[in-house]
Amino acid sequence: MDDLNIQVIKKSPQLHAEISNLIASLRHALKESESNRRVLYQSLTTKLVAIINEFELQPRLLEKQLGSYVKELSELFLENVLIGEFIGNIIYAIARVCTFKTVALFFSSDVYLFDCLLERCHDSSEAVRFVCLLWLCNLVIVPFPIKTIRVDLPESLKKTAQVSLTRFANISRTQVAASILYSRLLSRPDCSDMLDSFLDSMVNYWPKGGSSQKLGTFLVVNKLLKRVQISQSHVTGVYSCIIGDLLESQISNMSLVYSIKILSKLTVSHITGGSFVNAAELINNLVNDILLSDVTFETNLRYAMAKALSTITKQLSYTAVNYQNQLIQFILDLVDPKETNVPKLHTVLLSLGYISLSKNLPVQFQIDCIELARQHLFFKVPKGTILIGSQIRDSACFLIWSIVRNLKHAGPTLAEVFADLLQMLVFDELLLKRCSIAVIQEMLGRVGKDLVQATDKGEFIVNFVAKLGNLRLDQHVNYQFIDVLYHDIDLSFLIIPLVDSICEEDGDGHYLNKLLNQPPALELVPKTTANFDEIRSKLKMANKWHILFQLDAFNEGYCAFDNFVFDESKLDMVKGYLYSLKYKQLSELDWHNLLKISKYGNLVGEMREVVSHQKELPMREVLYHLPHDRNLSCTVFYFPNLDRNQYQSLISIMKDERVDAVVRANMITNLGENLPTYFKLEDIYSLFDDYTTTDQGDVGSKVRIAAINLVSKIGLLDESIKLKLIRLSGELMDKIRQLSFTVLTGLGFSWARLLQYYHGLEDQESRVQFWRGITFTCGSFIGNIKIINEAFCELLSYRPKVGDFNILLGFLNRTENASKRDVKLVSMVLQMILKMFDANYQFENKPSYQELFVKCYNLHINTRNLTRVKTVLQIFVHISQRCPKLRLRVYDRFLWILKHHPSKELRAFVGETILFEVVDSTSFSRYEIVDWFDINHSDLEFIEGVLKIRA
Repeated sequence: MDDLNIQVIKKSPQLHAEISNLIASLRHALKESESNRRVLYQSLTTKLVAIINEFELQPRLLEKQLGSYVKELSELFLENVLIGEFIGNIIYAIARVCTFKTVALFFSSDVYLFDCLLERCHDSSEAVRFVCLLWLCNLVIVPFPIKTIRVDLPESLKKTAQVSLTRFANISRTQVAASILYSRLLSRPDCSDMLDSFLDSMVNYWPKGGSSQKLGTFLVVNKLLKRVQISQSHVTGVYSCIIGDLLESQISNMSLVYSIKILSKLTVSHITGGSFVNAAELINNLVNDILLSDVTFETNLRYAMAKALSTITKQLSYTAVNYQNQLIQFILDLVDPKETNVPKLHTVLLSLGYISLSKNLPVQFQIDCIELARQHLFFKVPKGTILIGSQIRDSACFLIWSIVRNLKHAGPTLAEVFADLLQMLVFDELLLKRCSIAVIQEMLGRVGKDLVQATDKGEFIVNFVAKLGNLRLDQHVNYQFIDVLYHDIDLSFLIIPLVDSICEEDGDGHYLNKLLNQPPALELVPKTTANFDEIRSKLKMANKWHILFQLDAFNEGYCAFDNFVFDESKLDMVKGYLYSLKYKQLSELDWHNLLKISKYGNLVGEMREVVSHQKELPMREVLYHLPHDRNLSCTVFYFPNLDRNQYQSLISIMKDERVDAVVRANMITNLGENLPTYFKLEDIYSLFDDYTTTDQGDVGSKVRIAAINLVSKIGLLDESIKLKLIRLSGELMDKIRQLSFTVLTGLGFSWARLLQYYHGLEDQESRVQFWRGITFTCGSFIGNIKIINEAFCELLSYRPKVGDFNILLGFLNRTENASKRDVKLVSMVLQMILKMFDANYQFENKPSYQELFVKCYNLHINTRNLTRVKTVLQIFVHISQRCPKLRLRVYDRFLWILKHHPSKELRAFVGETILFEVVDSTSFSRYEIVDWFDINHSDLEFIEGVLKIRA
């Protein structure tokens, strides 16, 4: 049992409690208004479906409470029509986990519900129709004549089922439920006439039927054959329908799946009746007309065919063992070693697996089947640029597992298979790793004492299985397996596969060296003697020199790369070359190579090892390459002998806003890992103020984040850094804001905590920096609106004082010679003040509206920034309302813009937006007819009159 199954078992009580609570919440929601109910139903349904789906690995855990869940849900379904669709989706989720037939059993058997459910089968919602059909599946099996309920009830049920059967061609939930209902109706003893009519009609109208109608009919027939014995004439009719479509290639994929199931049941019927000639004909149809045909044999067809052949083999084992052996041998002979027909091979392996699983694989076939499976444990076929074959490897595991379950003793072949499975556990993909563990555990449990030649076999097997169970399987190559079992079993059988894996995809030479030097250990299979010359040759051919340097047996030393000159054709040799440089002082050629190599790939770890052992650094070349080299920027501070001048040169590049922001951020991080003794905090002050923007956006944020992480790592803060962190703690970018506040206070970030921290600040400069930061969040109209609104609401609840407002006024200075950041600060402050006025925020003491007016006036003249001008004009409206003595000056400004401003857009803004707040109802009809993009003299006189009255 894997971790996921164990997790479901542990969580089961909690999941059941959540389901019960959510169903109770559904009932409580009935009391809400209709609009609220829909929202609640949707939310609760989504949660319920998600929880129910968690039981998919362990359906029986859900079945324990199924009776109460279905009872409560079905009662809600009947109580309120509005909730029907949501209940339908919940019940469908349960049915997917526990099967449709299981869920149907728990519905009420109250026959008085027939009419209600039949009526609701006409609902437009498929989910509602599904519940009704599934419920009727239970009601239709009442143990008394169904016509005693209502004479025409069988006909009503038939029509209802037929409608849903033909609606779709893709096995929808209603189609499956309708097929169960129809088959149960037709199989009733008191409905035998309907059964005959159905089968006759099927044969007569088959050529004219559409794909959805045929699929629906197949669904019903497949279920009928499980419940009733049909006449030979009807068997012939059903058979002719299937064969006719096969010969004419007029059959859909899903219909073909059900054709296979039906042919299988008909074959079993013939075998039971002793009609082996007919049975042979149907088997021939299954294999030659379907399996070996030109049909695209998809996975669902393969499983259907495999189960069909297994079922037929099982039936033959009761009455005709010789025929059974012939069929199994025929299935084995379908495999042609010269071809790689994946669908056919997959079907054969599955078929043999299912035959063995049902204990119908004769002993004489077991070795052949194990050999066949072993040949395909590492099956891979190239298809374009990818390798396929995981299904084959999976089914090979399944076949071995099914055979081992029936074994009493292990032969020599099984020991080799065991080693192959261990190899699969180390090198294959996750799903196959899990498969191999299941088979290995089964082998150890059944025949482990034959496989293990240890002194205390029982203890060894228990410990071995426990260690396998603790392995992490999510590694591409499971090196943990080598670590865990290194002293338990001989692992030499992994050497060549590991070499091949390294040659194909790279890997860890440390583990190859470990395997080559493994001391004697228990041999589950004969020890593999590794030819080191062959290993060396393979690794050299694959240019895996860095792996060779990790092997103790590699005695060629580092001379392999003497006089090496790098170019792009030698990229595969780079790791090996860097490994050869690790413990030597680099020549001029080596430095030249290293700085060229640094531009390629992610080689940071290798470069750091090289640089950290050097005594000299070619600084001129390093400074030339560094601004454009991301690998080098992660490495340069690993040089242990930097002098003060070299350090200052690197710091200058780190501060240069023209240099790639990623390079600078890497350098800051690298500096934090290797801090020189002459480092000073002043060296990094400017990095907290880097707001460089490019086409990629605020790339300076990478630098700011790296700077914050640097002071966090070294644990040094002076007053200047604290001021910068206070500012950054209020900014809009989540990561910067949260990191800064945590470094500053040691606490997790929230707006309430930030404002509480501000409340404790006493010095003026700290308070100024707080407002300089939070203004960029609260004043923004662009960004995460939720965060902006949260910050602004928390700010208002803090109740800013006039002193705080005066700090904001201090930011409102002329911007002609200001930096881009300060220009943006002015816009953010104006927008935040406007937001506060729009929110009708009232200061406890009256602020200086005169000063605000003057500053705003100076900021909106002689500028082409229309956004700023519009913001100022809206602030003017609020000033005119809050400070009547300034109203005339404000209105004069509006009038001047309407008369003289060159921008039609701004004049229209004043007319449509600003004056809309000024005119009263008596003037509104005249106001509405003004064309603000073409204002005439009469309009201006009207506006001037209105403004004089309002002033």
